[in-house]
Amino acid sequence: MRPRLWSFRAAFLWLVVGTCGIAQGTAVVYVRMSIEAILAAGPRLVGALVLTSGRYERVGESRSFLDGVIIGPTGARLRVMGPVFDWIPQPSSRVEMWGRVQRDPLGSYLDFFNGRHVRETERRPYVMPPLIGGTTVTLVAKLRQVGNEPFVQWILETEDRKTVEVLAFPPGFEPLGGLIIEATGTVRSGGIPPVLAGIRIARIRILPGPGPVSFGG
Repeated sequence: MRPRLWSFRAAFLWLVVGTCGIAQGTAVVYVRMSIEAILAAGPRLVGALVLTSGRYERVGESRSFLDGVIIGPTGARLRVMGPVFDWIPQPSSRVEMWGRVQRDPLGSYLDFFNGRHVRETERRPYVMPPLIGGTTVTLVAKLRQVGNEPFVQWILETEDRKTVEVLAFPPGFEPLGGLIIEATGTVRSGGIPPVLAGIRIARIRILPGPGPVSFGG
């Protein structure tokens, strides 16, 4: 049986209520699609944000990078690759994953942002609040170190890889690359791309995740 061609009209739009991390704000929409529909769409789907489900199998991942495939009910296989944020699926488990569709010489693949086991309904795609200068926001992100002493810059990177410069940490906090944190602080708007803005962090809570990594976070 020939696979049915994908279209936005036919797809179920999963609207994540909120705005992206830019001042004017835009809706964040993940399209819930089957693996078969993603593969059938080919290059037309490149750049789209999707959520898909299936059985996960590992290919060659490490603690910090996911490298595997999701297998659909018909046996269709979608490659999944990308940095680990705070979750690594177990082989042969039923999962839902979200990210951006990309393409290389081998075909379409999911640029992995994050995911969940099918019963973990409390987990969902992260939506960054608007970054408006002078406001207080709370961000969930990974700490990353850029540069080397004495020219070290710390940034916060969300699961979908939006970045915010850390202008100040709370007194006594020792940053470590790779920590997942919930950071509350005051926004300074503007930044040199890809950095969206800066934040002076007043409070930090360390969240579960893969843990600190070597230089570069």
